[in-house]
Parts: sequence; C-alpha cells; structure tokens
Amino acid sequence: MMMVRAVESLAARLHHTSPRSRWEPRSINPSGVHAEVLRQNTGVGQRGVSGLIRYQPDSGEPLDKRISLMRVERVPDLAAEAVEVFHCGNADEAAPAICEPVP
Repeated sequence: MMMVRAVESLAARLHHTSPRSRWEPRSINPSGVHAEVLRQNTGVGQRGVSGLIRYQPDSGEPLDKRISLMRVERVPDLAAEAVEVFHCGNADEAAPAICEPVP
C-alpha cells in the first residue's frame, strides 16, 4: 500500500502542474517513488500487518522493524521455497539497524 500511495501522490502532483497536457506514466521513476515513500512515512508511518512501519528520513532504513526481501527461484513451482536475499533493520531497539545482503 505504501508504494500505491506514493505513486498516486506523484501522479496527482504531475497532473496538477499542467492539467491541460497529457500525463506521461513514464515520468514516475523508482527514485521518485522511493523518495515519496520516505516522505510519507517518516512521521506518522504506515500501518502494516506487523504494526506501524516508519523510516528514518536520512537513510530510509526502517525504525524498529526488520524488513526482508525474498526471492523465489521458480515461481510456478509450488514446492519452491522463498529465500531471504536482503534484510534491513532490527526489531531490537538496542541493536543498530543494519541493511545488508544475505550471503
């Protein structure tokens, strides 16, 4: 939902800058979406299944949450298990939030 909200917000801003011209979907790029996600979620945050998700505005790292990027090698294969390839953050406030690839 964070991504959807960010794209909708960017699209609305692009459309309002020139309402007479046709909106070009390619004008929204990954960097802009990432910046918008951070802008929207540094203060109040976004409610997720595991609770509130907020990000540090300077680094984009999650606050008090562990977020994992998972990969499935063979998507049509129902027996294939997802493998964690990258993780970021830590649920333990005492430990520093570290983002790194999983070996």
